[in-house]
Amino acid sequence: MKTILAVEDSDLVLKMLSSLLKAKGFQVIEAHNAVEALTSLESWPVDLVLTDLIMPGMNGVELAREIRRRTSQMIPVLVQTTISDDRVKREGLEAGVSGWILKPFQAEELTAQIRRLIDS
Repeated sequence: MKTILAVEDSDLVLKMLSSLLKAKGFQVIEAHNAVEALTSLESWPVDLVLTDLIMPGMNGVELAREIRRRTSQMIPVLVQTTISDDRVKREGLEAGVSGWILKPFQAEELTAQIRRLIDS
């Protein structure tokens, strides 16, 4: 079973993501912010990080950069966002973001992206 670290500052959205991913056969570790996510990565092996872009403190791009800085593992980072700004995407790619998914998204679209990133 593949493990996803879901990072989302909204409790409701985090619970919905977690339920969806579990229903699709993934194990899910939940984090409410980037600091919790980084702590979880020290304790648990994960196959992919799914993070919101806009969060208090460290945003999703900064989280990807910090993950790349702290670990030699190439953990895919998928960022969910409502922003389709090319500048933000360029910054994300430079920071180590593996993929983007625009909100709102369909469950099948999300799981297809996750499986593609995990399998690549």
